[in-house]
This record gives sequence, structure tokens and C-alpha cells, in this order.
Amino acid sequence: MSNMRVLWKNRWDDATLSASSEDPDYPVSNTQHRWHTRTYRSEPGLSGASIDIEADLGDDYDVQAFVIKNHNLNMTGSGDELRLQARASDADPWGAINAVIPITPGLIILPFRNIKNYRYWRIRFIDSSNSEGYIEVGRIYLGPSFEFYYDIRTRSPVFKDLSLVKRSTGGQISSDQRSRFKEWTFTFSAVRADDVDSLWDVWVEVGKSREYFLCDDADAALAYQETWYVQNLSEWKFDPREKGYYRFTLEVETLL
Repeated sequence: MSNMRVLWKNRWDDATLSASSEDPDYPVSNTQHRWHTRTYRSEPGLSGASIDIEADLGDDYDVQAFVIKNHNLNMTGSGDELRLQARASDADPWGAINAVIPITPGLIILPFRNIKNYRYWRIRFIDSSNSEGYIEVGRIYLGPSFEFYYDIRTRSPVFKDLSLVKRSTGGQISSDQRSRFKEWTFTFSAVRADDVDSLWDVWVEVGKSREYFLCDDADAALAYQETWYVQNLSEWKFDPREKGYYRFTLEVETLL
């Protein structure tokens, strides 16, 4: 079991990307866009062939998690798989990391127990069973994570609805149906002073305007169900509890 983790510095966004197959209307650069609904697609006609996305991060950066938010992957056929690979230089063979990743609906997450430090990364897709005949993925995260020393004390969801509701002069109701989403409030009864220092770096990166991922328990079998793509709703305030420890409330909304 792990404590809550913050996936905050997306090295994928500044990487030079290439894809072995690409629909020109859905380029691989879409995986760097904050809207996870703006997707990358391969050309149609998979026939069991491997589709690769390669990323040159530009330097050796610390990586502790890999995430795909939004995808159409099935990978139920013989030989089908999703694989993440890495290498130190473009002259080396792939295989410094060579991890096969289970397919989970909606969101896929691969946390690393130890920090990985490589410049070159490759995602390999083999999905001959895909009924749509092409690979489609949305937002990709590849980068570090921050883990709280003490876990959350409570978490409170609020269900939100963007629909517009109107009443006629006679009192009848009509509505313009729009998306539903969640807001979350996570409370921490004890955050160490060292964690506060680290969280400043996180805040400088994301503030209230940039997206990131939260993972409640990266070691859980169903970690994908409790990993959220979020943005902060309020500024971060740390209330002194006793010397070296603070109370902290984290308020976020899940991004549509």
C-alpha cells in the first residue's frame, strides 16, 4: 500500500515525439494536449502489426509513473500487448525498461517502485482484436511523482452537473443536458515540513491553472479506479499543527 501520490511534472509534454503510424487528423502531438478527448490515432488496418510511439525527452529525467488517460485499447487477442520500453541513448537497443502493462478501462497507470532515469522511451501497441481497426489514445503522462509521508485522513466527493435548468412562466422545467463530474476534498491531518518544501515545487509547476494526476494508492490492484486527472480549485494553505507538522486540505475537480 502506498500513500497518495501527485504526478505533477509531465516530461512527455516537452518530448520530441514520433509514431510509426499516424492519422494526419489525429497526430501524436495530441497526447501532449491537456484535453484527453483530443486523441492520437494510428492509421486504420492493424492486422496484428505493432504500432510504436517514441519519445525523446531531451535529457535523462526522473520517471516514476506512466499514465494513459482515455484509450480504445482491447488487446484480448493472442499476441496483443501494451509495452513500455526505455533506453539510455538512441544507439542502444530497447530494453533498459521492458514492461508489459495490463489494459484497464478509461485509464492505464504504471507506477514504478524505484526512480527510472532515461532519455528515450517507446510505447508499443499490438491490438489485433481492436474492433475499430486503429489505436487511439488521449493524454499521456511520463514523469515523477510526489508521495505524502502520511496518507490522507478523509476524502469527500461532490457530484457536479454543468447542465442548464430553466423554468417557463408556468413553472415547467426544461434543461440543457451537459456533462457531470466530481470535485474532491482531501484532508491531511499531518504534513511534514519537508513535504511542504517539496510541495512548493509542485505548486510552482501546476498552481491553479495546470492539470495533473492524483493517485490514491499506486500499489492497489485497481489503482486505475482511484487515479484522477485534476486541476486545483483553491490555493494551498498549510495550517500549523505542532512544530514541523501542518494540516492541509486539497481541493480539486476532475477534468472532462
